[in-house]
Amino acid sequence: MMRAVLFYVVFGSCLLGTRDSVAQDSLKLTVSGPMVPHKRVEYAVDVDHGTIVARYSAIAPKGFVDESRIGLVTAQEWSSLVSKLKALGVDEMESDSQLKHEVRYRLEWSRGKDIQVWTMDDPSRLEANSARAVISSIRQFVRDRAGHVPFWDNRLLDSEAGHLRVRSEPPGEIVIDGLSLNRVTPILGLKLMSGPHIIELIHPNTGAKWSYPVTIKAGRTTLLNVSLK
Repeated sequence: MMRAVLFYVVFGSCLLGTRDSVAQDSLKLTVSGPMVPHKRVEYAVDVDHGTIVARYSAIAPKGFVDESRIGLVTAQEWSSLVSKLKALGVDEMESDSQLKHEVRYRLEWSRGKDIQVWTMDDPSRLEANSARAVISSIRQFVRDRAGHVPFWDNRLLDSEAGHLRVRSEPPGEIVIDGLSLNRVTPILGLKLMSGPHIIELIHPNTGAKWSYPVTIKAGRTTLLNVSLK
């Protein structure tokens, strides 16, 4: 069974300053686990030298290149996000009492000295106005402003993922964005982050490689049918 995927969301307390300062709230959503080719993927909104920025970055294991994106956020946009999360019921969310050994999602909200923590097994099974909507809102907010670093994860939310089907003749080893799946084609339903990806297929006998760029669309299935000759 797949190990859990951990998510951390941290909201800093709001500090009032001079008229030139901005709200010091901050949040960070960290994604890590065996289904992510990067060691860790982070979504963050914080204050950098007096400017609110959205960051999307990947911390890579050996063999991968670190990637990061940054985008500016207005004080009004940040305030709107915080208001949206509150309206979605982040204050009323409860931990999953069935959770025992694995944690897929962990939300931590700090307001001053008050820290609240929620743990959830699978937000996709929860009501729309709960953890799933909160997590989706944070991801979308950061990605819209900072772009995204492609990765794949079977536990991605439906709103940010599509599926890939790959067939080849003869069957070949498949590599996604530089990460070997240790599987051969056919691949009938691999869930991938929406956006561009590089699919490599390796001939089982000669070791020859073929590379195919694909673009995954949310909620759609992309087909790749090739001949390794």
